[in-house]
Amino acid sequence: MPNRETIHIPDNFSRWEIYNLYKEYAEGAEGHGQFITYQYFVKVWKKEFNNVRIPKKTRMGICSTCASLK
Repeated sequence: MPNRETIHIPDNFSRWEIYNLYKEYAEGAEGHGQFITYQYFVKVWKKEFNNVRIPKKTRMGICSTCASLK
């Protein structure tokens, strides 16, 4: 909807892949390997970032920009 502030992440990412990126960042930034579980990550996503969406997979291929981001 044009009147909503929805953010769409490229559809070649899944929540699990985004969690793994977060986990790698947390391990590197914190230095002592403390990070939240995947279940809690999903709860936080739904509660605090409910405007961030991953569109359903398209049947078309992915663009070169999306492939390079991944």
